[in-house]
Amino acid sequence: MEIAQLRSADLQHKATFEAQGKLLASATNKVFELETTIKETSHKVDRLHDYERQIDQLIKMQRLWEGDTKKLNEQTEQIRTMDGEYQSLRVMLKSYQEGRADLEAETLKARQRAESLEAQLEIAQQQLKSASDKKFSILAKASEAAFSNLLKTNQRLRDDNADLRDQIDELKAMVEILKAREKPGLVPDPTSSPRTTLFL
Repeated sequence: MEIAQLRSADLQHKATFEAQGKLLASATNKVFELETTIKETSHKVDRLHDYERQIDQLIKMQRLWEGDTKKLNEQTEQIRTMDGEYQSLRVMLKSYQEGRADLEAETLKARQRAESLEAQLEIAQQQLKSASDKKFSILAKASEAAFSNLLKTNQRLRDDNADLRDQIDELKAMVEILKAREKPGLVPDPTSSPRTTLFL
């Protein structure tokens, strides 16, 4: 019985060993197949890594492009704002030029009138020297007072004309600044001039 038990155990061991051998052979085949598959797909894995690197580079380039696009949109909006300001300044400049022309015409008329009154005053002064009539003397004084008032008016018009010329010069300077802003790399700071900031 003991020998029979040993034989039975030996048969079981042999069967187990045979089964393990088959499993080992199957595992070896699977390992071989996996190694073969790894070798076959290694270039695909390398290519996949290359794709991943390319995707990362494309994502970085896309972010840079988005940043550049945002800057471009901001610059475009700034140019539109500057163009609107430039057009407004052109309208203001035209208005000032027309006002200046009217003022110069009025100044010319006042100057001509002053010259006429000066001539009349000179005649009146000559007549005053040779005349002793009191009425004539009063009339001459009235003429002098009128001429004095006219001279004051003429001086006031000249001062107004000078102020208008100063404003026109300021507008011309502002127009040049706006033109310079439109050129790349030459955009001045609009807050650098207190007079420009006041108009803007």
